[in-house]
Amino acid sequence: MTDGPQSFRTRTLVEAWRGSLLARGLSVSSVNQRLSAVRLLFRKAADRGALTAEEALRLASVPNVKQGGQRLGKWLTEGEAGKLLGVIFEPRCRAVLKTEILSFSILALRLNRRQLRGCCT
Repeated sequence: MTDGPQSFRTRTLVEAWRGSLLARGLSVSSVNQRLSAVRLLFRKAADRGALTAEEALRLASVPNVKQGGQRLGKWLTEGEAGKLLGVIFEPRCRAVLKTEILSFSILALRLNRRQLRGCCT
C-alpha cells in the first residue's frame, strides 16, 4: 500500500464496516470488540511486514463507538456504603466474615494444608 488515496479508502472502508455492523443491529460492545480484533490484525500485519507501521497506525485509528446509556438499579450512596461497612466490621460479624474469606481462599486459591494451617493461627 502507498501513502495515497488507496490508504485513505482503506481507512474509510474500516469506518464503513463499523457503520455496517451498527446497521445490522449489533450491540456497541460487540462492534467495539470486533474493532479491537481488527486493530490487532493490523498490528500483526505490520510486525510481519505486510503493512508499514504508519499504515497500521492509520488503519487502527478508527475510533470505538461511544457507549451511551445509564446504570440501572439502586446504587449505594457514600453514607449507605459507610453504614454497610460499619455493620460488616462489627465484632459479632468479624467471625462470619473471616470464615467467608477463608472459605473463598480455600476454594479459589486451593491452599494446601500447610498454607491453610499458617493462615488460621
